[in-house]
Amino acid sequence: MRILLVSTSSGSQGGGEIFLHYLGKALQQMGHEVGLWVSHHSRMEPLCQRMANDGVEILRVPYQNTYDLPGRSLQAFWHWGHRDLAIESWRAWKPDIIHLNKQNLEDGLDLVRALHGINVPAIGTIHITQSAEFLQASNARLRDTLSRWALRRSPIPWITVSDLRRQDLIDFLSPSSAAIDTIYNGIPHESPAQARRDCRRALGLSPEDLLVTMVGRLTAQKSPEVFLDQAAHMLPLNANVHFLWIGSGDAEKAFDARRKQLDSTRIHRLPWQDDIPSWLSASDIYVHTAAYEGLPLALLEAMGQRLPCITSPNILQEAAPLQALRSYQDGWKDLLEHADTRADYAHSCYRLFHQHFTADQMARRYETAYESQLTRQRAIA
Repeated sequence: MRILLVSTSSGSQGGGEIFLHYLGKALQQMGHEVGLWVSHHSRMEPLCQRMANDGVEILRVPYQNTYDLPGRSLQAFWHWGHRDLAIESWRAWKPDIIHLNKQNLEDGLDLVRALHGINVPAIGTIHITQSAEFLQASNARLRDTLSRWALRRSPIPWITVSDLRRQDLIDFLSPSSAAIDTIYNGIPHESPAQARRDCRRALGLSPEDLLVTMVGRLTAQKSPEVFLDQAAHMLPLNANVHFLWIGSGDAEKAFDARRKQLDSTRIHRLPWQDDIPSWLSASDIYVHTAAYEGLPLALLEAMGQRLPCITSPNILQEAAPLQALRSYQDGWKDLLEHADTRADYAHSCYRLFHQHFTADQMARRYETAYESQLTRQRAIA
């Protein structure tokens, strides 16, 4: 099967884009031909390089992401040039199926419209289904109205990445009869990286120190203040505990200022790292404090790296299997104090990952969705 993965190109370091890397690699290993259609913007270079290394054919085009346009989705929706560019380049690649990957409800509406103009089976994935009104965006009602209208008229079925995102999308599009399903995100099933000693040495940690890590952009969505609150509570309880945030963003200055107030020798921050598994292998506990998102890849990676994982109450509700995890609101002092407790809980987290969140499982489910759409298209023809 020739599968064209189409990225709205919001940024190569976000979970919604890294998802394409994991999916494309798994589909390649299953014997499919995979292409990636993506903006020529420089921020997409890391994703393109990783996927090219896996044998995915890369199609770079002069496409502008919705948030690169001054009018956001209000401008993107009427961008006929983007629509025509997409149709022409998609046809040239001759896919059996197109898979449109949307970060949120409103981005890539020009690409949604392009799917009306090409007679090729397609599906779409939406990672964040919270409305513009929920996100308190400017002109929220108008933007939501436009997104709702475009998605209701879309000729393709939509896939969400978690149970809660599916219900959100159903509520947003109601009373639309559009097909909406859920396929959980998946992570490559790899052994822990062999870089624990080097990464810990870079942070100045001793073998006795415990490292608590969070991976994510430094933005309000990820709740860095909660991460620092947890550090402020735990640091006095254990002289060997250290905290590490990996990621950059507009909250960097505020984060660093409070970090210095608390204890800059035991609270660390690094910019985005290409080899996240290595840093997770250097960690002892993973804490994911995001207030909302889809199904966080960083959390799944930590589970796959056999770390005991703590997250926010909201993230626990994203997918039924995640409800077996612990919330930071319930406390996790015992994980710092008892190595056996950490090991037992880490094993539970890994078992949960292995049962529900591997890249192979995700790819097989998408393969089924592709085949179903191909069969439906043949029946219509």
